[in-house]
Amino acid sequence: MTSLAPLPAKTGVMLSMVYTVRTTRDDPVSFVPTIRQILSSMDREVPLVNPMAMSTVVARSMSRTSFIMVLLIIASAMALLLSAVGMYGVISYVVTQQRPEIGIRMALGAQVAEVGKMIMARSVKLALAGALLGVGFALFTTRMIASMLYQVSPNDPVVLVLVPVLLMAVAVAASLAPARRAARIDPVEAMRV
Repeated sequence: MTSLAPLPAKTGVMLSMVYTVRTTRDDPVSFVPTIRQILSSMDREVPLVNPMAMSTVVARSMSRTSFIMVLLIIASAMALLLSAVGMYGVISYVVTQQRPEIGIRMALGAQVAEVGKMIMARSVKLALAGALLGVGFALFTTRMIASMLYQVSPNDPVVLVLVPVLLMAVAVAASLAPARRAARIDPVEAMRV
C-alpha cells in the first residue's frame, strides 16, 4: 500500500491518500467491503472514496490516447481515399494527353492488351517511385517522432513494407479504369485530336 504525503503538520489534515491493493480475485471490486472493514477498524474517520479496479484506472488514463488513435485512423483512411482519387485523376489525365500516341500505336497494330499493359506499367512505375520516396522520407523523419511512439519501433519493418504495398495496390486499382479506357480508344478518333 502506498500513500501520498500529508499536508504540513500544522493542519493535521491529509490532502488525500491512495491505496493500491493487490488481489488474486477475478473481480477486484468485490474486495471493496473487506477493505472498508479494515480501514474502519484502523480509523473510522478515514473514508474510502471511489474504489476502482486497476483496469478501469488504466482505461481512463488511455481514453484520450485511444480517441486520438481513432481520429488518426479516420484521417489515414481519408488520406488513402484521397490518394486513390488523386492517382485516378492523374492517370486519367495522362491517358487523355496520350490519346494521339495510343491511337498511332493502335493504328500500327498494337493489341488492346498491349496498350492496357503499357498504361498499367507507367502507372505502377510512378507509384513505385512515390512509394520509394515515401519510405525514404519515413526513415528520415522517424527519428523526430520516436519519443512519441509507445511499444512500436520507429522503423517497424512490417509497416514500412505493408504501407507501400497497400499504396501500390491502390495505384493499380486506380489505373485499371484509365487503362481499359485507353485500350478501347478508336485509332481514327484519337488521331483526329
